[in-house]
Amino acid sequence: MRKTIAILLACLMLLTFTACGKSEATKNVEAAISAIGEVTLESGNSINAAQQAYDALTDKEKEQVENINLLAEAKSALANLEKLEAERIEAERLEAERLEAERIEAEYVQKRNALIAAIHTINEFSDYTSGEILKMWNNVINSKSSLDFSAVYGSLVFMTFDGTVDEYMAKYDKQFELFIHAAGLAVAPDITPVSALTDMSVDTMNKIIKLCYEYNHNISLLQTSLEELDEIMAEYKTCVSDDHKDEYELLSEWYVETKSYAEFASAPTGNYTSYSNNRSNYQSEMGKYQTKASLLG
Repeated sequence: MRKTIAILLACLMLLTFTACGKSEATKNVEAAISAIGEVTLESGNSINAAQQAYDALTDKEKEQVENINLLAEAKSALANLEKLEAERIEAERLEAERLEAERIEAEYVQKRNALIAAIHTINEFSDYTSGEILKMWNNVINSKSSLDFSAVYGSLVFMTFDGTVDEYMAKYDKQFELFIHAAGLAVAPDITPVSALTDMSVDTMNKIIKLCYEYNHNISLLQTSLEELDEIMAEYKTCVSDDHKDEYELLSEWYVETKSYAEFASAPTGNYTSYSNNRSNYQSEMGKYQTKASLLG
């Protein structure tokens, strides 16, 4: 019995000696590890501090740190949280890039479509204007398609009044008289201006005047539309990237050809037959560009 009691006392003294044998540094490390608590993304400083304090212990003191496993678990938990956070940040970055790319592409498509619509408008004006020119040409020279248009066109520079035909006639009768003279010369260059004027009926004069007025009105609209087209083209260029190179080349060519067609339509030269043939060629080219543009995404 006495022997058993002695053994128990010895064990108790040993345990007491062991507990009392921890250094202050060892106790501080254990306290630092315990203070970490639940690991969050903000736990890095406390984990690093506990690790640095542990690393500063002697080998014997390290062996006495009873909760060192908690430090290892905290480090692992923090590493996992940081990995998840990095993945979240990367996912947000990729999503932001995707949204920005969509925004840029949507802006490009909007400006591209605006350019295509403007080109359509110009070509419609050119089609109509050139058609009216052929109509006027045919009426003025009585279908003598081999005669040059310059005599008729040269007089059109006076036609800038924005009003009705009657108002125009009342205000600019002398200028219309000049136009009729030029028209008469185009019909028969050997006829004097005076006889050309007297030989034309009032109906013929009014028909020519109306066509001339419509012509100049269309030219005015066409010039305004061309200015708008240039502005739209400049806007389109600002959002073109390497991904749009092929589309840009196609639309740039179409833009140039459209302006050329508009210039052709608004400043006729040559004779009726050549002008009509050139108009058909332009319309064919515009049709080809239109077909290619319709395939754009």
